[in-house]
Amino acid sequence: MRRCRWATALLSAAMLVACQRVPRHATVLEPPQPLPTLAFPSRGAAVPLADGRRWTLLAVGYTRCPDICPLTLARLAEAWHALGRDTARLRVLFVSLDDADDPAAAAGFAARFHPSFLGAAAPPLARDRLARALGLVAMPGASGMLHHTARVWAVDPGGRLRALWPPNLAGDTLAAEIRRLW
Repeated sequence: MRRCRWATALLSAAMLVACQRVPRHATVLEPPQPLPTLAFPSRGAAVPLADGRRWTLLAVGYTRCPDICPLTLARLAEAWHALGRDTARLRVLFVSLDDADDPAAAAGFAARFHPSFLGAAAPPLARDRLARALGLVAMPGASGMLHHTARVWAVDPGGRLRALWPPNLAGDTLAAEIRRLW
């Protein structure tokens, strides 16, 4: 009887540890989804979607967005601070889907949330390829609004989509989820 209790306790502990490695709020893609090779104009040089060395946390939107785009980048800034030294393993990329946003405007918008955040503008062809790859939708609305899918996408250094999160996830929760993903 004692052995059965010990075995049950050991199995329960092992399952608890194993479950903690899986992000709880993310949609994790297994197997990871290869993404097209894309680069977006930014200040100075084009910014590739995949870095080759670091993970990319991708957010899309537009610089005049009154709500979800600033919220998403604010949550990413909170996660960035919570990650501390682990930020050496990743970068944040904001890609504007709005034709009215030029690369400098997108870069400036992203930098308002953290100076290391990258911002870029997606020209129509790159925007279409990105939309197909991520399953995102962007449609013009009234009064200059742009209705679009709002998520945070995790792209591994090899250019594969690994996970996505809702845009309003608290920064410390997002940071913990990112660590579990690695």
